[in-house]
Amino acid sequence: MPKILEITSDHHPILCTLETESHLHHPQETSDPTVSWERARSTNSIEDYTFAVSTNLWTVNFPNTATPDVIESYYSCIVSAIKKAEKDTLPYKKFNRHSKPYWNPNLTVLRDSMRSIRNEWINNCHCHDTNCEFFQKYKSAKREFRTALRKAFDEYESNLAKTIESNLDIDQKTVWTIINNRKKKSSACSALVKDGVTYTDPKKINDIWLSHFQNVFSPSTYTDPKRETEITEKVSSIRKIVNRDQNNITFKLSDVSEICSKLKNNKACGHDGLFYEHIRYGGKLLIKHLHHLFNLCIKCAYIPNDWRKSMIILLYKGGNKPKTDTNSYRGISLVPSITKIFEKMVDLLLTLLRTDFPNVQQVAYQKLLSSLNASFNLNEVTIHHIKKNGTVIVVLLDSTKAFDTVPPDGLRIKLFEYGATGKLWLLLDNMYTDLSSAILSGGKLSKWFKLNRGVRQGSALSAKLYLIFINDLINELESSNKGAFLYDINSSSPVQADDISLIATNHESAQKMVSICEQYSESWSFSFSPTKSKLLQFGKKLTGPDIFLYNEPILSVKSATHVGISLDTSMKTMDRTLKACRTLRATTASVIRSGIHPAVLNPIVCAKIIRQVCFPKALYGCEIWGKLSKQKHLC
Repeated sequence: MPKILEITSDHHPILCTLETESHLHHPQETSDPTVSWERARSTNSIEDYTFAVSTNLWTVNFPNTATPDVIESYYSCIVSAIKKAEKDTLPYKKFNRHSKPYWNPNLTVLRDSMRSIRNEWINNCHCHDTNCEFFQKYKSAKREFRTALRKAFDEYESNLAKTIESNLDIDQKTVWTIINNRKKKSSACSALVKDGVTYTDPKKINDIWLSHFQNVFSPSTYTDPKRETEITEKVSSIRKIVNRDQNNITFKLSDVSEICSKLKNNKACGHDGLFYEHIRYGGKLLIKHLHHLFNLCIKCAYIPNDWRKSMIILLYKGGNKPKTDTNSYRGISLVPSITKIFEKMVDLLLTLLRTDFPNVQQVAYQKLLSSLNASFNLNEVTIHHIKKNGTVIVVLLDSTKAFDTVPPDGLRIKLFEYGATGKLWLLLDNMYTDLSSAILSGGKLSKWFKLNRGVRQGSALSAKLYLIFINDLINELESSNKGAFLYDINSSSPVQADDISLIATNHESAQKMVSICEQYSESWSFSFSPTKSKLLQFGKKLTGPDIFLYNEPILSVKSATHVGISLDTSMKTMDRTLKACRTLRATTASVIRSGIHPAVLNPIVCAKIIRQVCFPKALYGCEIWGKLSKQKHLC
């Protein structure tokens, strides 16, 4: 029997149907179209939009009375005027998942011709005989199409390279737009694990996120019921005091105009669909109406209900955290653009109240200061005591969801103590009453839920409010005089927003400072994480009792990361240097994969881009590295 027949079968084929759940959930096109501001600028539609907004607002009167109903109606008229002008004058984006920027009409003709010839081949014989006329004709048409496709792609890549080379020193915005568009976009959260079960269904994922954030923004609780009663009574007392204080506060038109002129393009919008560009290009009459609306709000101490809503988007924290864990993501609130402008105006009023704010050891959100200043302060104090043959104990406290757990009544008390009184306090009280949010995940919006605490991380006012809330803790740590000094300078607690580091010279002082933080957190209904907090001991080794936070010992470690910079108790820096080298290699490889390669671009241009992108990431914090050995220079 021939060998070929031994491996054949005369059985009928077995047919089956297999259904599997799809793990690929493509982004969904929203029902409301998005304005294409790039096309609007290139087609001179901006001038038409500005004129249309002014025309629509021309018949809108400036209200004389300030009541909630008047404010709601007035705000609705302003938004309607903007939306109508947008619909009449501005172009919209069209979502196309398979769009190719290098496509041209010639490719369309060749593709259609190839498809027609292919159908003819299939209908006639569908054979793969090289001598078949239909097969040869199809292969020839396919070859011609693919050649034209490669040529169009090469021309597109060449033009991009020329644009990068010619604009690198002239128009860096264009260059970085091209480079960022070529990078692989990070995928959205496509799976979550809950109770040991992995979920991939978008609706179930949305429900998990909803449950997670409802828990995060649940009402604040106090360990001592008497403390909660005390807080409530104090807020009631403050409300009576500020109601008697009828001070008149107004916003300046020049301030509103200046803020609107500095609004950045291409920023995310809130649930109302209005971008910064809608305001920036809206014209002078729109600015006047916004100015009048803002003054009505502060006069009535009331904001429109739309401003109380925000969409929460998910931001992956990085650091190789599991992407299926809800705690690996940070919720960022997207509030309406007009709300953010109003919050910037309120921020100006708060800034004018105090010149001694914040505490000098707080470096977050301060001009000319950054996280490097906090690291520098910690580093210098440590080296100072080591040189004196002393001991330095550093405790790095980890705040649990700091911005999201600020208690509303506690914040009201802190604002009053800060100096906000009268209409300003009442306005802030109203701004943080009846807030609600919805989670945007997988292109779908969850149902709305109430925010019972927190300062909406991502809003224009959240940073200032959190600094006001936490400032008294830094003052208490400093006034205790239990921390380390640099000569006569109290340097006990360098702080970067919610990253609090405590520096002491013995275990007793360190425990006292930790106890101050613990008592403060219990008094104001937030918490630190004992398991995520770290303790490092530098210099002369001292034996002493464990340092406790909420009756749990803080883990003593040899190395840790403070504001993104590595700390090592041995004061050896080779690991830090090697890490910088690894970061440099990884970021360089990432840039090359995005098309920044000597085979495509001028090598000088490639080197310049790598210096601008890769070196800063690898050398972050190098200002405080100190003198490097020859071996580290070679790395």
